[in-house]
Amino acid sequence: MRPIDWEARLVTFLQAHRDKPFAPGTRDCVLMAADWLVELGHEDPAAAFRGRYRCLMGGYRAMRKAGFQNVGAAVTSVLGPPSSHVIGAARGDIAAFADARAGLGHMLGVVTGAQVWCPAEGRGLVALPLKQAEIFWTV
Repeated sequence: MRPIDWEARLVTFLQAHRDKPFAPGTRDCVLMAADWLVELGHEDPAAAFRGRYRCLMGGYRAMRKAGFQNVGAAVTSVLGPPSSHVIGAARGDIAAFADARAGLGHMLGVVTGAQVWCPAEGRGLVALPLKQAEIFWTV
């Protein structure tokens, strides 16, 4: 269940992350999604590997060591199975896009309507179209 003020928290959360540069292990898509869940009162799905890697391949190894096959498995451990019908995703949900880098499986972002905000290498957050997402988790 989301806190009553979740919408205001979403705006504040995205503003705080908007200009932060992408940095594996500190500011990447997995940790941003995990931070959003923590903001809403969930347990941290990245607790077992947070701060234990500095590159995407290191992140993959840290997730595997923590018992997760990929990014999606870490999110599923907290939110349950994802849905493949992304048209049903709502503001504040977590969406995933295919991402072949380092074998991670998915790039995560926070849904704000027709867009999903994700950290991008060399930049802060970027908006991707929700319709291009593969799956999402209801938060």
